[in-house]
Amino acid sequence: MKYFLFLAVFALTLIFHSESLSCAPCSTFHLGPDGPIEVHVSCPAIPADCEHITLAPCGCCKTCAKKHGENCDFVECEPGLVCVKPNGYSFFGNVCMYPRA
Repeated sequence: MKYFLFLAVFALTLIFHSESLSCAPCSTFHLGPDGPIEVHVSCPAIPADCEHITLAPCGCCKTCAKKHGENCDFVECEPGLVCVKPNGYSFFGNVCMYPRA
């Protein structure tokens, strides 16, 4: 019984860990000729048609907020929308929707 309980806890830990977001540092330091040099991550360009800007999941880069019906697992929705779990319990597959009145 103890062995089964250990395996169950171990399996759940792996599942939750595998579905989490892991981020690299926003900047790193390299040793240059005059000392350490800070190197920032290279962020993608924000599209010209972006109406609302928010931080990307790791907080280093800016990105467009998600629109109605778009996936919002790791990025905020536009103002006035909420990120909804369609089946009530999923970790992924969340969608930006208008709040219920």
